[in-house]
Amino acid sequence: GFRSADYNGLSVQLAYAVADNGNIYGKSKDIGATATYRNGPLFVGVGYDSSHGLNNNPHSDYMWDVVGGYDFGVVKPSFSYTRSLVNDISYNSYVIAATAPLGPFGLLKAGYARLSDCACTTKSAALSRYSIGYQYNLSKRTNVYANLSQSKAETLSAANTLELGIGTTF
Repeated sequence: GFRSADYNGLSVQLAYAVADNGNIYGKSKDIGATATYRNGPLFVGVGYDSSHGLNNNPHSDYMWDVVGGYDFGVVKPSFSYTRSLVNDISYNSYVIAATAPLGPFGLLKAGYARLSDCACTTKSAALSRYSIGYQYNLSKRTNVYANLSQSKAETLSAANTLELGIGTTF
């Protein structure tokens, strides 16, 4: 792998895994690359990954994505779009989200995500998810949070989820 230095907010990462005949995944080799730009309130990035998957599929599985966000101070909207091909099935997904500070220690979070695939009996199969949450920072590294979301697949009933937890970063 290779990780570049940060050049005025721009950085690049490259990865390559050589084929290994003795591993459980077959003779697959993997490649990946990302480029990100972080400068002030702006963040944008692109990424790509390719492999022959767990069964050493003769066709390469791949995934590429585009992400971005901008911190306006009172709200920080972000987005991502991903396209992938896994076991000859094509997937598209996107996420639109935003966070907003609430007081000196709180953070309101909201988002919408959609995943579509073309391995279906109707014109398109899709899964949608709406989320809202609150995070309270106990320190720079530790927070408590509550998230509520609803997921719905086409032609199925919705599933609601409540998450309560403690998070920490290192």
